[in-house]
Amino acid sequence: MAKYIYNLDISTAQLGTSAETRSFTIRGEIGATAMLQVISSDAPTKFYNFKTGTYTTSFTSENNLFVVLENNFYYGNLYFPAAPGVDYTIMLMQDPRYSDTMFKVSGSSKETKSIIKKIEGLSDSTVTFALSTDSYSSNYQSFPSNITSTGNPSTSTGIDVDINWTVNNVDNDTHGFGFKYVNPNYTGINKKDIANTYYTKYIFYFQTTEAVVGDTSSSTSVVVGDLTDLVVGMELKYTTGTTPPASATTITDIDTDTKTLTLSTALSLSDGNTMTFRAYGADLINAATGMNITLAKTGTAFAQRIQTLVRADGGITEATDGLSTTIAVAGTYGIGGGREVLYDGVGVDNSAANAIDVVTANSTAGSFTVQLNQNLTEKTKLSIYNSFADITFDTSVTINSYPLSNKTIYFDLDKLLTAHVSGA
Repeated sequence: MAKYIYNLDISTAQLGTSAETRSFTIRGEIGATAMLQVISSDAPTKFYNFKTGTYTTSFTSENNLFVVLENNFYYGNLYFPAAPGVDYTIMLMQDPRYSDTMFKVSGSSKETKSIIKKIEGLSDSTVTFALSTDSYSSNYQSFPSNITSTGNPSTSTGIDVDINWTVNNVDNDTHGFGFKYVNPNYTGINKKDIANTYYTKYIFYFQTTEAVVGDTSSSTSVVVGDLTDLVVGMELKYTTGTTPPASATTITDIDTDTKTLTLSTALSLSDGNTMTFRAYGADLINAATGMNITLAKTGTAFAQRIQTLVRADGGITEATDGLSTTIAVAGTYGIGGGREVLYDGVGVDNSAANAIDVVTANSTAGSFTVQLNQNLTEKTKLSIYNSFADITFDTSVTINSYPLSNKTIYFDLDKLLTAHVSGA
């Protein structure tokens, strides 16, 4: 007469980074027999040695545990080493020496010849911090390297990540007109104008894309193919490609059963459109990604003061020839026009409005026109205000727990800097 084993009880919760011992229980009828094996996903495959409590690549009789139930329960322990990302398969099978034991999981009438349990090991994940710009990619030199931090989702970490980047304006005649702060702390001719502070919750964001399912016409509801990484409060950056919505739009509700998003404004969308959503600030980033980060409340920006020298140019009438609104200089890169940039220096007349009007760009020569006539001496040093070519950003992020998969968090430069133009 067949004897039955009814279950193999062991916690199948994901394993973290630390070594762990888990107890198991085999439940069945007295006299039932079975063989237990534990196999890891290591490469090469490893087998649990029940005598030594270790995992080996070679297979011997010690990699089998033969069980005879002398009562209705058999208790034991299995050891899992610290090996992030390694999965384990636990197989309770018929003892090949006996064939009178069958397996019938409690609550089921089906008989089988084995019970298999799987335990996943949580892999390390990487959080990447990267600079981004939507509007001024042509105005920046290559961005500095991304900043990364790697850890395991199972651990509470409190890892502080220093965020420090220096961005640079391109050195060319087309886009080399510098940047200005979007919200400057200081204006006018002020030596402190090179410094700026900002609230990080408006700067850091997580981004994901989702495909539209079906057409919509002036509707606030849209069905998407997947809800992964979407949460209420995220803003719709692009309705498709790089086309923004006509007005600010956010997710106000999510129906998980129908995969339907409710948006704050009515839109007409086409099937297959790829929408881009952004989550700004730690609360939304955490909700969307499953990680837990804390942003420093503020960050700082610090720019290098641009200075250039007055140049005598025999080809044009300029300020070294007598009163003139044209000033020839030894290089204009980083200096913007459009009457937003100021300057001073020995002999400069700033008695009335005197912003830089139009810049004729050149790396070692060039010139700009200004609002007031000037009479300047060759090689006079001019200091430039509200126009910067090299800006360093500094802040910090604390990672309290890592996400289950790799995620990228972006630093939105467009919230902090606007590119100047020539003014022509």
